[in-house]
Amino acid sequence: MTAYDEVFTNAVVSLERCINPSELLTALKIASEILDCAMAVFIKGYGWIGGSNIDPEDFRTEMADKAHHDNLWRDRMQQMRLSVARFSDCPPREDLLRSNVYGHWLKPRNWVYGAILAALNGPDYLAWIAFFRTAKKGDFTDEEMDLITRLQPHFEATIQRIMRVDELLRFETIPDKAVERFQLTKQETKVLLGVLKGKTNQEIAEELFIAEGTVKLHIVHIFKKTGTHHRSELAIWLFQNLLSPDG
Repeated sequence: MTAYDEVFTNAVVSLERCINPSELLTALKIASEILDCAMAVFIKGYGWIGGSNIDPEDFRTEMADKAHHDNLWRDRMQQMRLSVARFSDCPPREDLLRSNVYGHWLKPRNWVYGAILAALNGPDYLAWIAFFRTAKKGDFTDEEMDLITRLQPHFEATIQRIMRVDELLRFETIPDKAVERFQLTKQETKVLLGVLKGKTNQEIAEELFIAEGTVKLHIVHIFKKTGTHHRSELAIWLFQNLLSPDG
């Protein structure tokens, strides 16, 4: 097994457990570290959620939606229906050097090379990861692009899961079929909602005005009723079996 194979395996395991953007960023950093590059992640509806090897201050303007870059790669990828591409694959370098995104985002950071990985839903782009490198580090190799390409379907599935869970949490409820199937009590249902939101036992306890030990007991009962053993397994199982469109 090569170093890239090992990173791929670890990244996939981490991605399969993600149910929110914060967990997604943590999982993707595994890939950005071995690729030795900067990384920025954008999700439709969230905006730029962060990245790695980039000053957090750099995202303030982006997240405030005050920066409007002519994203040549994204536009060209959409035209060509690509989900993975190197900057050097498209568009022509002359267009890049004249672009707003080069002058305001890439050039000040000495970034010359890059790659984009996108998550799609039919014709729509749901999210993308932009990887950046300086001229000194060079362009992304075919082996590195193979790693990025292999990650694409897992990234896409993770984005769809995050959006589905987010849709559920906006309604502040757990589907009736989940409550009925596992005979969850009202308090267990409230605790389960907190777990899906990624809250700690202490945060759930404070929100429900109960002891932290009581929260732990409710979670043990939920594990027994659903046949799961830890939080991530519970969240993913619920999504796959009850929260997904086909569940």
